[in-house]
Amino acid sequence: MSVNKKKMNQYDIIGDIHAHADILQTLLENLGYHQQNRRVIQRVKPMVEQQTAYAILGNHEYNSICFHTYGEDGKTLLRAHSPKNIQQHQLFLREYHSHPQEQKEVIDWFKTCPYFWS
Repeated sequence: MSVNKKKMNQYDIIGDIHAHADILQTLLENLGYHQQNRRVIQRVKPMVEQQTAYAILGNHEYNSICFHTYGEDGKTLLRAHSPKNIQQHQLFLREYHSHPQEQKEVIDWFKTCPYFWS
């Protein structure tokens, strides 16, 4: 029997949306989603915008926001660019290095994701 999730107000919850595009692709296919974009964020963001999925802000998304956001003084980043933090954020930095506008859009989108779902 096929179940229409929208009619029953059921949602697929996908957390920690970073760095595992192949696993996410397999998961989405198993859930019945097809023709998603190449990268994890590009896959999840349209699903959230179309209200077919719900994204919750994880630690990596939060750290990305802080890594790219200045504090009230406009000079100090909320997450220091220390060697440790740069290493932890390396995949994101590498992926968006040539796409600064897209990076800004992704960070802005992360800022709209809730910390929890109730």
